Amino acid sequence: MILGDKLIIMINRDFYFIKQSTGDIWIFYFRANQGIIYKTFKKNSWSEDHILTKNALKNFSVTLFQDNSINVLYQDLEGKIILSEYIEEKWNKKIILTNEKKDLFKIYFKTFVNRNKLQIIFSIFNKENTTATLFHQVLDEKNKLSKPKILDIVKYDYEVPFILYSSDNKDTIIMYQRFIGSHEIGYQTFNKNLKKWSNFNSIDKSKYPFNMNEIRLAILSYENEKNQLTTQLKHELEEQKAQNFFYEKKFKAINKAHNKFIALKNELNENVTLLQESLRDKEKKLKLLENSNIEKEIKIRSLEQELSQDKIKILYLMGKVRNLNTAIRIRYTSIYRNFNMYQ
Repeated sequence: MILGDKLIIMINRDFYFIKQSTGDIWIFYFRANQGIIYKTFKKNSWSEDHILTKNALKNFSVTLFQDNSINVLYQDLEGKIILSEYIEEKWNKKIILTNEKKDLFKIYFKTFVNRNKLQIIFSIFNKENTTATLFHQVLDEKNKLSKPKILDIVKYDYEVPFILYSSDNKDTIIMYQRFIGSHEIGYQTFNKNLKKWSNFNSIDKSKYPFNMNEIRLAILSYENEKNQLTTQLKHELEEQKAQNFFYEKKFKAINKAHNKFIALKNELNENVTLLQESLRDKEKKLKLLENSNIEKEIKIRSLEQELSQDKIKILYLMGKVRNLNTAIRIRYTSIYRNFNMYQ
Protein backbone atom coordinates (compact mmCIF):
# COMPACT_ATOMS: atom_id res chain seq x y z
CA MET A 1 0.00 0.00 0.00
CA ILE A 2 1.29 3.49 -0.82
CA LEU A 3 0.20 6.70 0.89
CA GLY A 4 1.46 9.85 -0.82
CA ASP A 5 5.18 9.41 -1.29
CA LYS A 6 5.31 7.04 1.66
CA LEU A 7 5.28 3.26 1.32
CA ILE A 8 3.28 1.26 3.86
CA ILE A 9 3.82 -2.48 4.37
CA MET A 10 2.06 -4.28 1.53
CA ILE A 11 0.73 -7.55 2.95
CA ASN A 12 -2.43 -7.68 0.86
CA ARG A 13 -0.93 -7.46 -2.63
CA ASP A 14 -4.17 -6.76 -4.52
CA PHE A 15 -5.37 -3.73 -2.55
CA TYR A 16 -3.99 -0.16 -2.51
CA PHE A 17 -5.14 2.90 -0.61
CA ILE A 18 -3.74 6.33 -1.57
CA LYS A 19 -4.54 9.89 -0.56
CA GLN A 20 -3.75 12.91 -2.72
CA SER A 21 -2.68 16.29 -1.35
CA THR A 22 -6.18 17.57 -2.24
CA GLY A 23 -7.62 15.14 0.31
CA ASP A 24 -9.13 12.86 -2.34
CA ILE A 25 -8.86 9.15 -1.52
CA TRP A 26 -8.38 6.39 -4.08
CA ILE A 27 -8.78 2.65 -3.58
CA PHE A 28 -7.41 0.14 -6.09
CA TYR A 29 -8.04 -3.60 -5.89
CA PHE A 30 -8.23 -6.70 -8.03
CA ARG A 31 -11.42 -8.64 -8.57
CA ALA A 32 -11.51 -11.95 -10.40
CA ASN A 33 -13.19 -11.81 -13.83
CA GLN A 34 -13.30 -8.00 -13.60
CA GLY A 35 -9.63 -7.02 -13.42
CA ILE A 36 -8.27 -3.92 -11.69
CA ILE A 37 -10.96 -1.72 -10.15
CA TYR A 38 -10.76 1.64 -8.43
CA LYS A 39 -13.10 3.99 -6.64
CA THR A 40 -12.64 7.47 -5.19
CA PHE A 41 -13.79 9.32 -2.11
CA LYS A 42 -14.45 13.00 -2.87
CA LYS A 43 -16.63 15.56 -1.14
CA ASN A 44 -17.63 13.08 1.59
CA SER A 45 -18.97 10.45 -0.79
CA TRP A 46 -17.69 7.35 -2.56
CA SER A 47 -17.89 6.98 -6.30
CA GLU A 48 -19.08 3.89 -8.09
CA ASP A 49 -16.59 1.20 -9.07
CA HIS A 50 -14.50 2.03 -12.13
CA ILE A 51 -12.75 -0.67 -14.13
CA LEU A 52 -9.22 0.40 -15.03
CA THR A 53 -8.64 -2.73 -17.11
CA LYS A 54 -10.15 -6.18 -17.41
CA ASN A 55 -7.10 -7.51 -19.21
CA ALA A 56 -4.90 -7.80 -16.11
CA LEU A 57 -3.48 -10.32 -13.70
CA LYS A 58 -3.49 -9.95 -9.94
CA ASN A 59 0.08 -8.66 -10.14
CA PHE A 60 -0.06 -4.84 -10.10
CA SER A 61 1.37 -1.87 -8.17
CA VAL A 62 0.06 1.67 -7.56
CA THR A 63 2.20 4.76 -6.93
CA LEU A 64 1.29 8.38 -6.19
CA PHE A 65 3.59 11.22 -7.30
CA GLN A 66 3.97 14.60 -5.64
CA ASP A 67 2.02 16.32 -8.41
CA ASN A 68 -0.95 14.02 -7.55
CA SER A 69 -0.52 11.97 -10.73
CA ILE A 70 -1.07 8.23 -10.27
CA ASN A 71 0.85 5.37 -11.87
CA VAL A 72 -0.56 1.86 -12.05
CA LEU A 73 1.88 -0.78 -13.26
CA TYR A 74 0.29 -4.13 -14.08
CA GLN A 75 0.75 -7.30 -16.09
CA ASP A 76 -1.84 -8.11 -18.72
CA LEU A 77 -3.09 -11.56 -19.66
CA GLU A 78 -0.52 -11.82 -22.46
CA GLY A 79 2.37 -11.19 -20.07
CA LYS A 80 3.11 -7.59 -21.09
CA ILE A 81 3.96 -5.04 -18.39
CA ILE A 82 1.67 -2.02 -18.84
CA LEU A 83 1.88 1.43 -17.26
CA SER A 84 -1.37 3.37 -16.83
CA GLU A 85 -0.85 7.02 -15.86
CA TYR A 86 -3.58 9.24 -14.44
CA ILE A 87 -2.67 12.82 -15.36
CA GLU A 88 -5.07 15.76 -15.51
CA GLU A 89 -8.11 13.50 -15.04
CA LYS A 90 -7.14 11.22 -17.94
CA TRP A 91 -5.70 7.69 -18.08
CA ASN A 92 -2.88 6.99 -20.55
CA LYS A 93 -1.63 3.47 -21.22
CA LYS A 94 1.88 2.49 -22.36
CA ILE A 95 3.66 -0.85 -22.81
CA ILE A 96 6.84 -1.03 -20.72
CA LEU A 97 7.94 -4.66 -21.19
CA THR A 98 6.86 -7.75 -23.07
CA ASN A 99 7.10 -11.29 -21.75
CA GLU A 100 7.18 -13.59 -24.75
CA LYS A 101 7.95 -16.60 -22.53
CA LYS A 102 5.27 -16.12 -19.92
CA ASP A 103 4.98 -19.88 -19.45
CA LEU A 104 8.67 -20.01 -18.50
CA PHE A 105 9.06 -16.80 -16.50
CA LYS A 106 6.89 -15.70 -13.59
CA ILE A 107 7.10 -11.95 -12.96
CA TYR A 108 6.45 -10.10 -9.74
CA PHE A 109 7.05 -6.37 -9.19
CA LYS A 110 6.42 -3.40 -6.93
CA THR A 111 7.05 0.32 -7.44
CA PHE A 112 8.04 3.40 -5.47
CA VAL A 113 9.05 6.99 -6.23
CA ASN A 114 12.45 8.62 -5.86
CA ARG A 115 13.28 12.09 -7.19
CA ASN A 116 10.06 12.11 -9.19
CA LYS A 117 11.00 8.95 -11.10
CA LEU A 118 9.25 5.61 -10.96
CA GLN A 119 11.44 2.92 -9.39
CA ILE A 120 10.54 -0.70 -10.15
CA ILE A 121 11.67 -3.78 -8.24
CA PHE A 122 11.29 -6.96 -10.28
CA SER A 123 11.43 -10.60 -9.31
CA ILE A 124 11.61 -12.86 -12.36
CA PHE A 125 11.35 -16.55 -11.51
CA ASN A 126 12.74 -19.05 -14.01
CA LYS A 127 10.63 -22.18 -13.77
CA GLU A 128 13.28 -24.36 -15.43
CA ASN A 129 16.09 -23.75 -12.94
CA THR A 130 13.77 -22.61 -10.08
CA THR A 131 15.77 -19.42 -9.63
CA ALA A 132 14.38 -15.93 -9.03
CA THR A 133 16.39 -12.82 -9.91
CA LEU A 134 15.69 -9.66 -7.93
CA PHE A 135 16.66 -6.44 -9.70
CA HIS A 136 15.94 -2.70 -9.70
CA GLN A 137 15.19 -0.47 -12.69
CA VAL A 138 14.25 3.19 -13.13
CA LEU A 139 11.66 4.43 -15.60
CA ASP A 140 12.61 7.83 -17.05
CA GLU A 141 10.41 10.59 -18.50
CA LYS A 142 10.45 8.88 -21.92
CA ASN A 143 9.24 5.62 -20.34
CA LYS A 144 12.57 3.93 -20.97
CA LEU A 145 13.95 1.52 -18.41
CA SER A 146 17.45 1.93 -17.05
CA LYS A 147 20.04 -0.82 -16.97
CA PRO A 148 18.93 -3.39 -14.35
CA LYS A 149 20.72 -3.43 -11.00
CA ILE A 150 20.74 -7.01 -9.70
CA LEU A 151 19.97 -7.16 -5.97
CA ASP A 152 20.03 -10.91 -5.36
CA ILE A 153 19.51 -14.34 -6.91
CA VAL A 154 17.13 -16.56 -4.94
CA LYS A 155 17.05 -20.29 -5.61
CA TYR A 156 13.52 -20.90 -4.37
CA ASP A 157 9.95 -20.15 -5.45
CA TYR A 158 8.47 -18.19 -2.55
CA GLU A 159 4.79 -17.28 -2.49
CA VAL A 160 5.71 -13.62 -1.94
CA PRO A 161 9.12 -12.90 -3.51
CA PHE A 162 9.63 -9.68 -1.54
CA ILE A 163 7.93 -6.85 0.36
CA LEU A 164 8.67 -3.16 -0.16
CA TYR A 165 8.17 -0.60 2.58
CA SER A 166 9.64 2.52 4.13
CA SER A 167 9.19 4.31 7.42
CA ASP A 168 9.03 8.07 8.03
CA ASN A 169 9.42 8.69 4.30
CA LYS A 170 13.10 7.80 4.44
CA ASP A 171 15.13 5.00 2.87
CA THR A 172 13.17 2.32 1.05
CA ILE A 173 13.57 -1.25 2.30
CA ILE A 174 13.10 -4.49 0.41
CA MET A 175 12.52 -7.46 2.71
CA TYR A 176 12.71 -10.96 1.28
CA GLN A 177 13.80 -14.48 2.05
CA ARG A 178 16.36 -16.61 0.30
CA PHE A 179 17.53 -20.21 0.50
CA ILE A 180 21.18 -21.05 1.20
CA GLY A 181 21.05 -24.38 3.02
CA SER A 182 18.21 -22.91 5.09
CA HIS A 183 15.57 -20.24 4.62
CA GLU A 184 16.92 -16.84 5.64
CA ILE A 185 14.88 -13.65 5.96
CA GLY A 186 16.53 -10.25 5.74
CA TYR A 187 16.51 -6.93 3.96
CA GLN A 188 18.37 -4.43 1.81
CA THR A 189 18.08 -0.66 2.20
CA PHE A 190 17.95 1.80 -0.70
CA ASN A 191 19.60 5.13 0.04
CA LYS A 192 17.55 7.67 -1.92
CA ASN A 193 20.28 10.29 -1.89
CA LEU A 194 23.13 8.00 -2.97
CA LYS A 195 20.85 5.84 -5.15
CA LYS A 196 22.54 2.72 -3.80
CA TRP A 197 21.41 -0.51 -2.16
CA SER A 198 23.02 -1.88 0.95
CA ASN A 199 24.21 -5.45 1.37
CA PHE A 200 21.79 -8.12 2.56
CA ASN A 201 21.16 -7.86 6.32
CA SER A 202 20.04 -11.13 7.85
CA ILE A 203 17.26 -11.13 10.48
CA ASP A 204 16.44 -14.80 11.06
CA LYS A 205 16.88 -18.33 9.65
CA SER A 206 14.55 -21.33 9.54
CA LYS A 207 14.29 -24.85 8.15
CA TYR A 208 10.99 -23.86 6.57
CA PRO A 209 9.89 -20.81 4.54
CA PHE A 210 8.64 -17.85 6.54
CA ASN A 211 4.92 -17.14 6.16
CA MET A 212 3.35 -13.70 5.85
CA ASN A 213 2.71 -13.31 9.58
CA GLU A 214 6.35 -14.14 10.34
CA ILE A 215 7.48 -11.62 7.73
CA ARG A 216 5.24 -9.02 9.34
CA LEU A 217 6.75 -9.82 12.76
CA ALA A 218 10.24 -9.52 11.25
CA ILE A 219 9.36 -6.06 9.93
CA LEU A 220 7.89 -4.99 13.27
CA SER A 221 10.94 -6.39 15.07
CA TYR A 222 13.23 -4.46 12.75
CA GLU A 223 11.23 -1.27 13.29
CA ASN A 224 11.26 -1.83 17.07
CA GLU A 225 15.04 -2.28 17.09
CA LYS A 226 15.39 0.82 14.96
CA ASN A 227 13.16 2.79 17.36
CA GLN A 228 15.19 1.55 20.32
CA LEU A 229 18.36 2.61 18.55
CA THR A 230 16.78 6.00 17.80
CA THR A 231 15.87 6.41 21.50
CA GLN A 232 19.38 5.43 22.52
CA LEU A 233 20.85 7.90 20.06
CA LYS A 234 18.56 10.62 21.42
CA HIS A 235 19.79 9.91 24.97
CA GLU A 236 23.38 9.96 23.77
CA LEU A 237 22.65 13.22 21.97
CA GLU A 238 21.26 14.76 25.19
CA GLU A 239 24.34 13.59 27.09
CA GLN A 240 26.51 15.02 24.35
CA LYS A 241 24.64 18.33 24.59
CA ALA A 242 25.23 18.41 28.38
CA GLN A 243 28.91 17.65 27.86
CA ASN A 244 29.09 20.30 25.17
CA PHE A 245 27.51 22.84 27.55
CA PHE A 246 30.04 21.95 30.28
CA TYR A 247 32.97 22.14 27.90
CA GLU A 248 31.59 25.34 26.42
CA LYS A 249 31.62 27.00 29.86
CA LYS A 250 35.07 25.63 30.50
CA PHE A 251 36.21 26.85 27.13
CA LYS A 252 34.85 30.34 27.84
CA ALA A 253 36.84 30.46 31.11
CA ILE A 254 39.95 29.22 29.33
CA ASN A 255 39.34 31.68 26.52
CA LYS A 256 39.02 34.54 29.03
CA ALA A 257 42.30 33.56 30.70
CA HIS A 258 43.84 33.16 27.28
CA ASN A 259 42.75 36.68 26.30
CA LYS A 260 44.34 38.05 29.49
CA PHE A 261 47.49 36.15 28.70
CA ILE A 262 47.48 37.54 25.15
CA ALA A 263 47.03 41.10 26.49
CA LEU A 264 49.93 40.62 28.93
CA LYS A 265 51.99 39.05 26.19
CA ASN A 266 51.29 42.00 23.89
CA GLU A 267 52.29 44.42 26.65
CA LEU A 268 55.51 42.50 27.25
CA ASN A 269 56.14 42.44 23.52
CA GLU A 270 55.76 46.22 23.41
CA ASN A 271 58.22 46.60 26.30
CA VAL A 272 60.63 44.21 24.63
CA THR A 273 60.29 46.19 21.40
CA LEU A 274 61.09 49.44 23.22
CA LEU A 275 64.09 47.84 24.93
CA GLN A 276 65.27 46.43 21.62
CA GLU A 277 64.97 49.86 19.98
CA SER A 278 66.91 51.42 22.90
CA LEU A 279 69.53 48.71 22.61
CA ARG A 280 69.83 49.31 18.87
CA ASP A 281 70.34 53.05 19.49
CA LYS A 282 73.05 52.33 22.04
CA GLU A 283 74.70 49.87 19.69
CA LYS A 284 74.71 52.55 16.97
CA LYS A 285 76.30 55.07 19.34
CA LEU A 286 78.83 52.50 20.47
CA LYS A 287 79.71 51.75 16.87
CA LEU A 288 80.12 55.48 16.22
CA LEU A 289 82.43 55.74 19.22
CA GLU A 290 84.29 52.65 18.15
CA ASN A 291 84.65 54.06 14.65
CA SER A 292 85.87 57.39 16.13
CA ASN A 293 88.38 55.57 18.35
CA ILE A 294 89.58 53.56 15.38
CA GLU A 295 90.14 56.76 13.41
CA LYS A 296 92.02 58.26 16.35
CA GLU A 297 94.07 55.12 16.73
CA ILE A 298 94.92 55.22 13.04
CA LYS A 299 96.03 58.85 13.37
CA ILE A 300 98.11 58.02 16.46
CA ARG A 301 99.75 55.15 14.64
CA SER A 302 100.44 57.43 11.68
CA LEU A 303 101.95 60.07 13.99
CA GLU A 304 103.98 57.39 15.74
CA GLN A 305 105.29 56.23 12.39
CA GLU A 306 106.13 59.83 11.44
CA LEU A 307 107.79 60.36 14.83
CA SER A 308 109.77 57.18 14.39
CA GLN A 309 110.91 58.36 10.98
CA ASP A 310 111.83 61.77 12.48
CA LYS A 311 113.81 60.00 15.19
CA ILE A 312 115.67 58.08 12.54
CA LYS A 313 116.36 61.31 10.69
CA ILE A 314 117.55 62.98 13.92
CA LEU A 315 119.83 60.06 14.68
CA TYR A 316 121.12 60.22 11.15
CA LEU A 317 121.73 63.97 11.43
CA MET A 318 123.35 63.53 14.85
CA GLY A 319 125.67 60.99 13.27
CA LYS A 320 126.44 63.48 10.57
CA VAL A 321 127.08 66.13 13.20
CA ARG A 322 129.42 63.82 15.10
CA ASN A 323 131.23 62.98 11.92
CA LEU A 324 131.42 66.67 11.10
CA ASN A 325 132.72 67.48 14.58
CA THR A 326 135.31 64.77 14.23
CA ALA A 327 136.34 66.12 10.85
CA ILE A 328 136.49 69.66 12.27
CA ARG A 329 138.60 68.50 15.18
CA ILE A 330 140.89 66.67 12.85
CA ARG A 331 141.07 69.69 10.60
CA TYR A 332 141.57 72.03 13.48
CA THR A 333 144.32 69.86 14.94
CA SER A 334 146.05 69.71 11.59
CA ILE A 335 145.89 73.47 11.20
CA TYR A 336 147.08 73.95 14.73
CA ARG A 337 150.09 71.74 14.18
CA ASN A 338 150.99 73.46 10.98
CA PHE A 339 150.74 76.81 12.68
CA ASN A 340 153.13 75.77 15.45
CA MET A 341 155.63 74.51 12.93
CA TYR A 342 155.91 77.87 11.25
CA GLN A 343 156.56 79.65 14.47
